[in-house]
Amino acid sequence: MVKGLIYLNADLASSIALRYVCQLANMKGILVDSIHVEETTQDMHTPGTGWVRKTWEKGVKENAGHKILQLVNAEKRSCIHLSDPVIMVGDHETEVKSTLGLKTYDFFVEGILQSFSPLKFKEKIFSKLYKNISCPVLLVKNFIEIKKVAIIIDQKENTRSLTDPLKKIIKDTGLVCDLVKCELNSESVVKVEEMTGGQDDNLDYSKTFIKKEAEIDIMKNIKIQGDPVAAADFLHDYGLVVIPVDKAMSKHSHVIDMMNQVASALLICWV
Repeated sequence: MVKGLIYLNADLASSIALRYVCQLANMKGILVDSIHVEETTQDMHTPGTGWVRKTWEKGVKENAGHKILQLVNAEKRSCIHLSDPVIMVGDHETEVKSTLGLKTYDFFVEGILQSFSPLKFKEKIFSKLYKNISCPVLLVKNFIEIKKVAIIIDQKENTRSLTDPLKKIIKDTGLVCDLVKCELNSESVVKVEEMTGGQDDNLDYSKTFIKKEAEIDIMKNIKIQGDPVAAADFLHDYGLVVIPVDKAMSKHSHVIDMMNQVASALLICWV
């Protein structure tokens, strides 16, 4: 069974992300585990070791766990493959990396409210945690009903990073999938074209490759040229945007600018 891990806080972003991933899980029968890390601050008085430390941690976990369990229980009625949350005390990055390493997860989920703040978004994408995650990351900004999926392509070789996630998460869901080739630049206008076979080699190659390797049929081949913000606006009809991202990509990349503006959930597939 396909397995996803969602990180939860007792906030709106996590509530939206949990509801969204449960929608996807119900389409595919995906098992969803959830975790929360209660971080200790430098000015917090924390016991050192032994029984006192264990008792303190138990109290911290119970206090945090009550709020997280409320989030999970609200979705459990409609998401039968959602497990009870695991509550930890420690460093967020360390504990998430450790949890992802203990089990083989097919994707990791986090919620981030849509703010269109380039700085906040880039901090998330280029964080140490994401730099060390090998599985795809589902980044949820808003709750959107999933009916159509946009599969973003650029170079032929990057299409390979999309096929395994597409096969595991999208195949057999009945979702309409379009291929979207983005040629982004600083121009203030955007040009959108639906392409037919033989007009674009990258689109033709990716369509054939995804059909063969991920067993997914592509409905439309689309090319977008121009402004990243306008390109993101075109993608607002899609409930999910699947995109290859090179961890060495520049923070000033037009692709990052487009990702920041996209309101739909992003399934980031590391190249």
